[in-house]
Amino acid sequence: PEAQEVEFGGLPILLMPWINPQNEIYAFGMMDETNADIMMGHLDIGGFEMHLGHMSEGVHHKKDFANFDTVMSGHFHHKSDDGQVFYLGTPYELYRNDWNDPKGFHVFDTDTREIERIENPHKIFSKIYYDDSSGSYENHDVSKYKDKYVKLVVVNKKDLYQFDKFVDKLLTADC
Repeated sequence: PEAQEVEFGGLPILLMPWINPQNEIYAFGMMDETNADIMMGHLDIGGFEMHLGHMSEGVHHKKDFANFDTVMSGHFHHKSDDGQVFYLGTPYELYRNDWNDPKGFHVFDTDTREIERIENPHKIFSKIYYDDSSGSYENHDVSKYKDKYVKLVVVNKKDLYQFDKFVDKLLTADC
């Protein structure tokens, strides 16, 4: 696919595919020639957080997109923005590094140009920090881990029997 200007509700928007050596000249030409001041694409702009704790050095620089009031992009899993460039993040957790990073989707109003985020309440990854020196896990409710991928991080394991029972409960309970 190639970059193209389309109208939604009378608002011109430049749709930009992944910029690569095969389409780069055309893509940057479209950026110079478009009437749109909004771009949506799949971009790799440096200086934004890709996922929690990991910044992108980026193939492109923010200044490359200075002609646009608003740039919205997918590609990075973490939602972040600087007021002009908006990385929308993923709508749901895809990998373990998405754990504890709120996910959702966005609605863009072409009249007001507002971006509304709808947060996804569903999570597929969970972590348990096991530390039997600070309490018992005998009555720990494992039902909240139903249909989830669980990472068990062992902080302290002093009672091997209690730990084995807890792991069995995680593996065999109808959770």
